[in-house]
Amino acid sequence: MHPQQVLMIPGRLIRDNDMTPKANKEVFKAQGLARDEDAKLKANKPLPLFDQAHEEDYRHVFIELRQSALTTSPYVTLMILSTLLATFGLMANSTSVVIGAMILAPLMAPIVSLAMGLARSESSLTLSSSKTLLIGPVLALLSAMVASWAVGIHHVTHEIAGRLNPTLLDLRVALVPPLAVTGIGLGWVDWQVIYGSFLLFINNLFEIAAAAAITFWVMGYTSFARAKKGFGVSAVIVGLITIPLAFSFWQMGQQSRLINHIQGVELMMESVPVRLERVSVKWGSEPLVQLNVVSGQFLSDAGYDDLAEQLNALTGVSAQYRFSPELKR
Repeated sequence: MHPQQVLMIPGRLIRDNDMTPKANKEVFKAQGLARDEDAKLKANKPLPLFDQAHEEDYRHVFIELRQSALTTSPYVTLMILSTLLATFGLMANSTSVVIGAMILAPLMAPIVSLAMGLARSESSLTLSSSKTLLIGPVLALLSAMVASWAVGIHHVTHEIAGRLNPTLLDLRVALVPPLAVTGIGLGWVDWQVIYGSFLLFINNLFEIAAAAAITFWVMGYTSFARAKKGFGVSAVIVGLITIPLAFSFWQMGQQSRLINHIQGVELMMESVPVRLERVSVKWGSEPLVQLNVVSGQFLSDAGYDDLAEQLNALTGVSAQYRFSPELKR
């Protein structure tokens, strides 16, 4: 063998840790090289973009995730406390308190365990984490419902309203705040609050689980052949969730179009110039439009009826109107 004909780039696990000087020699140890079946399968493939995990790495991670999938007393305690904190923050319209509840919430650990169970097709891990993810939200809903009864406030704050109309554009990782809003809705027996916030919670939960499962696949903790069943289940669930989200997105577009048609419009009603301001829309089978009518004098009842007819013709939408007269002197 001629000198300098072989170039070897050693990994960190096979470099000799012995720092004693040697006479122009580099010594490498091969006992750190992977010898499992997973390594043999990857030997003839191109180098991956990311570091790939071996079976030994997976065993360590799996032990931790199996522990995270269990319903423990710390998990139950943190679930109840974080939900109560979020509930009071939502009712007080306090963003900082809601963020604190998000930090305290323990739901992320069983979700990651669920993602690994789906990616590896590990039924025991999937079932264990699913059970924990069922118990936690049930406790959260009960805690928020009791808290809403105890406080006795029935007012939709800005923090609550921001979690009632999820769309395809809502890519959030918060789990406890929308769950707390659902519990508040149960306490109020308000279907609109329950539906919107729970849809947001389910959307967030499966987005996080799907992203974690894909990450495990990319990092080499599973093969696509092994993960395709779990990916298929996740795709079906996400697809079903997308349907109401897409409808909400369409509603948001219709609301925006209606507001843009009305906001700032100036008309002459009963020889009185009026300007339409502060337009808001509550969408439904017959949209409810609320707006301020700014004028120099109040219109008659017939004048407001004519205004409603003109707005229906202008927008092309049959809606109910709630006018708030505002005098401008």
